[in-house]
Amino acid sequence: PEINLRIPSLIPDDYIPDIRTRMSYYFELSKIQNPDDMDRYEEELSDQFGKVPEPVMNLMGVMLLKKYCKDLAIRDLSAGAKSISLAFTEHTPLKSEDMIELITGFPKKYSLTPDSRLIVQMQEISWPQIYKELAYLLDQVN
Repeated sequence: PEINLRIPSLIPDDYIPDIRTRMSYYFELSKIQNPDDMDRYEEELSDQFGKVPEPVMNLMGVMLLKKYCKDLAIRDLSAGAKSISLAFTEHTPLKSEDMIELITGFPKKYSLTPDSRLIVQMQEISWPQIYKELAYLLDQVN
């Protein structure tokens, strides 16, 4: 899935100066599946390199979002100023009825565009808030 959040999400050169080590952490962080994985990597990184900077926490958050996007078959997640836009593939487990129920139940929060993107109004655009929203959508499936 493509994720466009407009937040810095990277491992800064001055945090992990060695390029090989940095690249190996990019690979490791791409395996994040749940918040516990994030906690484990945060502890590991802080033990080795000091306090984890915000861009690295954002990177871990984006990797968690990517996992949830895969679970929901979202091909594109894009953030605006006060909303996120979700484009689903045809394999999404979120049924049309579920989306219609969300939209009719919470019309100020959810809307659907003509090209079938789900728009979610949000007070704050941050990975933790988006994570909560994706977790909520995933709960609707189960």
